[in-house]
Amino acid sequence: MPMMLLPAPAAFECFCGAARQQRARNAGRTSFSRPLDLVLRRRSGMAAKRSAASSTACGLHWVTRWVLLVLGVMTLWQLALLLQRQSTMSAFVVGQSRPLLEVSVPLTPGLDTFKAVAREIGATSESAAALTQLAQDMKQDRGMIFQATGPLDDLLKPGAFAAPEAPAAITAPIVPVVDDKNCLNVHPNADSPDMLHVVWASDISQVEGVMASVASVVASTTAPLTVHILVQEKWVKDFKERFGVHPECQGTVTVGGVLIRIYAIDGKQIQRAVAKVSQSVLKQRGSIDTPENFARFYMHLLLEKTIVIYLDADTIVQADLAQLQKQLKASGKTIGFVNRHGNVKIDMFVRNKKALKMCGLHAPDYRKLLGMTAYNVGVYAVDLQRWSDKQMARRVEELVAQHNACGGEMWIGGSQPPLLLAFFVRPVGEPEDFIVFDKAWNAGDLGWRDNLKEKTLRTNYVLHWNGNMKPWNDNGLYVSLWRPHRDSFSTLMRPYDAGRENLAAAGKDDAKEKKKRKSTTSMSPSMIAAQAKCPGVALLDDWTPEKDGRCEIGTSYGCSDAGGGIWAKGGCVGLFNVDGKVTTCGGQYTGQCSPGSLPQPAAKCGIMILTSYFTTRTDWQRKKKARVGFEKIEKLYRGIVQLGLNVTMIYDDLPEELIKTYTCDRFHFEQVNLNDFDRRYGVNDVRYYFFERLVRANAEWKTIFIIDAFDVHVAMNPCHGVKDGMLYIGTELDNLRKHPWMAARFKKMGGKYLLWFMKVQPKVKILNCGLTGGRREMMLQLLKRMCEVLKDPAIKIMQKKDEEINLNMAALNYIIYNEFAGKFAGNAPMHSKYKRYERSRTDVWFIHK
Repeated sequence: MPMMLLPAPAAFECFCGAARQQRARNAGRTSFSRPLDLVLRRRSGMAAKRSAASSTACGLHWVTRWVLLVLGVMTLWQLALLLQRQSTMSAFVVGQSRPLLEVSVPLTPGLDTFKAVAREIGATSESAAALTQLAQDMKQDRGMIFQATGPLDDLLKPGAFAAPEAPAAITAPIVPVVDDKNCLNVHPNADSPDMLHVVWASDISQVEGVMASVASVVASTTAPLTVHILVQEKWVKDFKERFGVHPECQGTVTVGGVLIRIYAIDGKQIQRAVAKVSQSVLKQRGSIDTPENFARFYMHLLLEKTIVIYLDADTIVQADLAQLQKQLKASGKTIGFVNRHGNVKIDMFVRNKKALKMCGLHAPDYRKLLGMTAYNVGVYAVDLQRWSDKQMARRVEELVAQHNACGGEMWIGGSQPPLLLAFFVRPVGEPEDFIVFDKAWNAGDLGWRDNLKEKTLRTNYVLHWNGNMKPWNDNGLYVSLWRPHRDSFSTLMRPYDAGRENLAAAGKDDAKEKKKRKSTTSMSPSMIAAQAKCPGVALLDDWTPEKDGRCEIGTSYGCSDAGGGIWAKGGCVGLFNVDGKVTTCGGQYTGQCSPGSLPQPAAKCGIMILTSYFTTRTDWQRKKKARVGFEKIEKLYRGIVQLGLNVTMIYDDLPEELIKTYTCDRFHFEQVNLNDFDRRYGVNDVRYYFFERLVRANAEWKTIFIIDAFDVHVAMNPCHGVKDGMLYIGTELDNLRKHPWMAARFKKMGGKYLLWFMKVQPKVKILNCGLTGGRREMMLQLLKRMCEVLKDPAIKIMQKKDEEINLNMAALNYIIYNEFAGKFAGNAPMHSKYKRYERSRTDVWFIHK
């Protein structure tokens, strides 16, 4: 009979999964008494025996069970000696009708601690909790859970499990991914200990203020940032539209890597904390009685229980708020208020001692209380974990109930007095639970005082327009300090998807405008005559600066009288087809140009830039096939020709006329057959096989760059900066670890690739396939490894015959970080900042969208 052994400790009871589940059903319950039920099974090569062994073990006499329990608490080394004649061993986490997780522990004699690797088998809601519990059990039970996948005699040899891809400890494989609705609800750096959480609560009347305030925080913050916006249900749709959040999603991630989340607040629950405010106060201070103004008391119910910075909608931030986060954390207190610029005391908000007593507020020292500073709570930091533990929301509710019960006579104002009183009124002997920040963090009164000096205001860290004259209103004050941040919102806060769509829309508008410029003016008789005189001359691309007008045949360009060639004058400069040859003429390219004359490079290094243009297969990210037309590659083409560089563009099916018109000494088209390789490869993966083939066939290419044709254009000649022995790789601003999009790619790969991804250091950046390059020998190494990894039969997705393969980004990151450490560079001077649309930069080789 096969041996059944239990993992330690004694708390694990002998059981059979099927019988135990039946007992659970009979008892009217559906879960086990422990979160993990672990069975160590002997693999004998006959699946039927496993089931029989389990059934037999569960029917063992209680004496036998005690024997097994004793064996279970033996050390791992002793256990291995007893079983070393067995070929394989495994352990499973059991919780349903099939295993949820398979856990492997390297068996190496003499180790005092054991290392584990967890692999997800079935994605379930219990997986994360199961792994957490498993990690705890591993520490307590000294690793009595393992799987050996070869002869035990070999596996017991030291170093047998020293695989470079194995993590140093249990790492949960539950990584954030884009959900079924393609929502980006998780921050790319969600696990960063430096994450800054900033919260606003607003109604639709203040949405302009929130947009400017958020943009100011983004511009002032260096740490990973998550923006939380609390609104009533009726305003959710409007706020999502303003912030680029899909209607079915809760959040989005911007091109700068900022997570924005919109929350619908429960008005009924908040109503318990809404204080009565007199009409005279509302007229003076604005709508301070809205539910959103009191939502701050319930942030702990919506957000992660960590330190957050709360800002009013009418604020502009001019310094890094992470300083407040760090100060509060170091203090160990619950909340941090900002000191007042003026001498404002509580007695300005509380009517008098008599009113306090009448309304039921009991303070140890009323005089001291009334003399305390009345901090403005439009800016403050709060530890939501401590707020929740100390039940501060309930304390605020009690104060508001007292205030409302006595007709609103307890204080003057809305949410500020109860928040302050909740921390000011405390039992005798209880220490203060707040700290005070420098007054520069809340330079207030900009919404009513019209005699403040802008020069002085610019030196403060946070500007606050408390009062009725908000800067987005017609009567707003100090608009010049607010407007730049509102204007920068669209650039700083562009969502990933919206950014792509907006850029595409802008490109379409540019193309339409250009077409319009060329077609709106009918050819005059003189122009018709000039064109008839020069049938071999055609304008392909007008490069004339807008201020100089445009190129017109017969007026600013035409064919030379001597025959052959073209002339250009009057500011006209562009790309022409002259007698079937691509030719540049005008401006710096002289006014008399021979057919086929093109600019020469400033430096030579045997450079070839490779790119692709596939039109017969759907791009899995854009969900459509690439549109056919020169406008798709116009900017790339222009930069290449102007700099005198060389491009080879591989394509599957482009119009013959396009190929004929734009082929020149600088720009070559190479047709390929996508069916030469596995049809499951996406357009961005299959290109690497063709690129490797081309590079090997062209020994004269000494420096090679691979770029995305639609997202990249060339700004400088790279030959001045390329060094031997180095790769140049596009480097994004986002961190690789737990990035939702990258996590999804590595999950498709599985195996050692996923394990490597799970142990990546937090600040490792994403490397982008849209820009790679270097000397010939380095690029051949990279292309060889890309092709090898992309066709690795161990990749998880390879087992699925009908699923498209799009793993180039994951493959590149795995290869570069593991095999080219210290031999690659990114960022400037190679390229502009990713997703920042720095299209006007002239100090980098390539500009990426």
